[in-house]
Amino acid sequence: EITIPCLLLIPRWRHVGVLVGVAFHYAISLPPQLHVPDFATMLFAWWMLFLPNTLADRMAVRWANLRAFFPILAGMRSMVVLTPVVFLPVLWLAWGPSDGSVANALFGLRLTAFGVLGGFWAVWLLLTLRDKNGQVEDCEVPRPRHGWHLALLMAVLATGLTPYLGLRTATNFTMFSNLRTEGQVSNHLLFPQVYLTDHQLDLVEIVESSSERIELLKARGALLPWWELRYRIWEEPEASVTFRRNGELVVVGRGGEHPLFQEPPSLFERRFLAFRPVDVGDQTSCKW
Repeated sequence: EITIPCLLLIPRWRHVGVLVGVAFHYAISLPPQLHVPDFATMLFAWWMLFLPNTLADRMAVRWANLRAFFPILAGMRSMVVLTPVVFLPVLWLAWGPSDGSVANALFGLRLTAFGVLGGFWAVWLLLTLRDKNGQVEDCEVPRPRHGWHLALLMAVLATGLTPYLGLRTATNFTMFSNLRTEGQVSNHLLFPQVYLTDHQLDLVEIVESSSERIELLKARGALLPWWELRYRIWEEPEASVTFRRNGELVVVGRGGEHPLFQEPPSLFERRFLAFRPVDVGDQTSCKW
């Protein structure tokens, strides 16, 4: 993983960095248990900033030539190409981590699209980066090429900074890491910690719960941010839970009827907040 940004820093090797990144993230995004094709797709688009301006035009020319040679790729007939991979949703339904059949089916469709289009994109990129003499084209200095590119880059940067601002710690760039920023404790070597909210400071210990999902979250770590527990109970109002918050033991027989869980999380919170379980002590484990 660390070789990708190192290669992108060297002008002559930027194309190699992009190809290594596309191949690596395509491979690790196919297993349905990881649930990361969206992240890989975002990276594929972002790495285009490191490639020559003429790349898109040459890719379009190659596509036109290929369609002329293979008429089946023209128009809606290209959907025939998708048929060999329709088994991917079935694999997700069989081995995916979620119990919801609808959620599994929807993710299976996304995984299918990523498997087909991502693989096609990787091969297309490799072929187009090489000229007719077999030489790899030099890449230009990466820069935003339109005003809205800068806005997208700022949004990506903001997403990466959320753990250090007291906001969400899941579904961002800290996945598969042992970063710890909760409870006035930070183990990052460089970034200072600032708490714009108290979401990472209000931690609860789950004692037991009738919800399998909450029990699974408890198994991944000893503590949960209070917001995360409130969100889980909002999703499963029939669930019971016993937890310790601020040193006080709270027993809830039915979450949906308890005063602590009467106020539902807002649409903004549901869309932009998500938190990982928190380890207790000096040692932290790598988590999604």
